[in-house]
Amino acid sequence: VALEGNSEAGFAVTADSGSRATGRFRLVFRRSVRYTSVNAVVLNSDVAINWQVEDELNINHYEIERSSNGISFTNLGSKLSNGNSESPVNYSWLDAGPQPGEYFYRIKSISNNGVVAYSDVVKVIIVKGSPDLYVFPNPASGNAIQLQMNVKPAGQYSIRLINSLGQPLLTNVINHAGGTATHKIVPDKILVSGMYQLEVTNPDNNTNIIKVIVNGQ
Repeated sequence: VALEGNSEAGFAVTADSGSRATGRFRLVFRRSVRYTSVNAVVLNSDVAINWQVEDELNINHYEIERSSNGISFTNLGSKLSNGNSESPVNYSWLDAGPQPGEYFYRIKSISNNGVVAYSDVVKVIIVKGSPDLYVFPNPASGNAIQLQMNVKPAGQYSIRLINSLGQPLLTNVINHAGGTATHKIVPDKILVSGMYQLEVTNPDNNTNIIKVIVNGQ
């Protein structure tokens, strides 16, 4: 059915009584997305926004919005839809380094036809600064680990990913341009579910050790 103009459908009335029935045709409206949950978690002083939808139909993308008063919201960024799905889908997004204070978050979905829907609004309070190095999300899913660097100096950072048996699965170097950035770490081997250790050696040779939980494929 077109949202503008007329929509036409051909049909024939026959000897079948059903072809003349009053309820032969009906128009069913279905929501393009059903939000199951949305939450915003203070990860030190960054904010991890997570939302789940029961199913998706014709969604183009999601926009993450933030407000300081719960009334006027601004767009922080967007996340493309994973496509049509009849099963639950999870999404996450990181608001890195907002100033201490009270914030409200909501998710705005936009369909391919321009239809907009909003999630519930959630509130968080940030009281202190975030660490300069951590993994988000943690637990990680799939075969990728995202290393968040906040206000880190430029330089080469050596990384090693080690499994619970003490076996190194990946050794690499990250060339960090300085400041805040997210670096994606993808091992050659498929990561099974379990606990891992990510070692990050800074340009000054100090090493940070981050415990990472992986929900494997």
